[in-house]
Amino acid sequence: MSDPYKRLKELLSLPLDERGKHFQELIVAALAFFEKAKYMMTHGSPEEKARAIEEMKKIQLEITQELKRITEQSGMTEEQLGRYLENPNVLPEKDQQLIQESKKQIQQLAQDLKNTLSSSIPSTSPPPEKEKKAGPKGKKQKWIKS
Repeated sequence: MSDPYKRLKELLSLPLDERGKHFQELIVAALAFFEKAKYMMTHGSPEEKARAIEEMKKIQLEITQELKRITEQSGMTEEQLGRYLENPNVLPEKDQQLIQESKKQIQQLAQDLKNTLSSSIPSTSPPPEKEKKAGPKGKKQKWIKS
């Protein structure tokens, strides 16, 4: 899974102004990364699945750190930044469309990955208790009363 992972990491490590020049490529790399992760989680060996999970964790951490850095620099909250980017006057229309389409695709891939992960991880909850039977049937025991 390392090719899409490496490319996405390269693009995320670019300075913010440089990243803007590679915006479309960044979106395509993110989609390729999540598609590959979904494939590995469905068809990969246990080692490939473990590596895919590790890479997803690293990318998530990197994106979270970058988002925090951007919000601190801009003085906006995540919600404000999201609304700002949805403003049609901020980005060209083609970039707006790319963001919206990619957002839907990434959300769907994330949901698919979540479903794949939850179905492949064994449940940690205890098995349901069996009904207890009411004592042995048959001969009644005689009790001696004192």
